[in-house]
Amino acid sequence: MHRSTSPRAVGTTHHGSSPQQHDLGEWSVALSVTQRVERRYRTLRIPWGIRLRLRWYARADRRADLPVGVSVASTPVLAELVAEYGEVCERERTRCLLDTDPDNVRLGQIDAELLTLRATLARQSEDVERLAQPPAPSWLARRYPGEENLPDSATRERRAVTHQRSVAAARAVQAEIQRRLDDVLAEQAHLAARVRVRTDLARSHVIRARELTHRKAAVYRRALLRRHPQREELVRSWDTELCDLPSWCASETPLPAPAPSGDPA
Repeated sequence: MHRSTSPRAVGTTHHGSSPQQHDLGEWSVALSVTQRVERRYRTLRIPWGIRLRLRWYARADRRADLPVGVSVASTPVLAELVAEYGEVCERERTRCLLDTDPDNVRLGQIDAELLTLRATLARQSEDVERLAQPPAPSWLARRYPGEENLPDSATRERRAVTHQRSVAAARAVQAEIQRRLDDVLAEQAHLAARVRVRTDLARSHVIRARELTHRKAAVYRRALLRRHPQREELVRSWDTELCDLPSWCASETPLPAPAPSGDPA
């Protein structure tokens, strides 16, 4: 490289707060739709110091007859900006996976619990429906030891009370299973919303980092092209789409698991 100062000095910070502040304030509290949109599309400023360094690098690169070709990362500064953006994407993805892993584990457990609870509730509902049928006359007329001298009306009343208690007990069990099912469903909805908020936060950071990277590249390219001998050709042919959003930033796509060491993400 033709200068001693690394292009990394143009800055890697993509948002102003620390990771601890994110953990405490940004994803632990469910955000409204308006708040999520405001956070997602808040524009990040390029400090004047970074702007001056980018322009200085551009003048030095112009004197060194850069860029070489018209590809996206055809100068060391642009290549470094792409690398920094890739680091931001991987850092946000990794942090999000670490933050949401306990909730995702619990959501997996909830799926199994829901299958069991729904099957149990279905069986109990069948039992309630069966027990709620009017008892047979032969069962109402049944006499147990010690009831030989009781009138028929008394034994029938005893059998009817026993039947009503059995139905009430079965319905109480049914209601308890339904309550447990409702509680688990509410927990599932809460955890899913919390994971979604944290994932949206990671996506918003990547979107803003991409916009910031493109604006840094625009500052650098404008300064480089200002008096470049091949200015017209570069303006016409230079690819300015420096970096794309990773696939996991699509709202319908889940975050991928971390890649093995050495593998591309």
